[in-house]
Amino acid sequence: PLARVANPACEVAGISINTQHLGAQEALDYCAKVEAEMGLPTVDPYRHGAVRLAEALAEL
Repeated sequence: PLARVANPACEVAGISINTQHLGAQEALDYCAKVEAEMGLPTVDPYRHGAVRLAEALAEL
């Protein structure tokens, strides 16, 4: 992840995406696509809540 450029010890727990310009189903589909590609929980916390991100952080 790009964050490791600044801090090599960085751990990425999940991905937060702003999907405000997508429809509801498009947002879900896009988050699912990114999650499949990156292997990390991916949500728009405004639309879908941040529970999955918080759970991923707790597992670190």
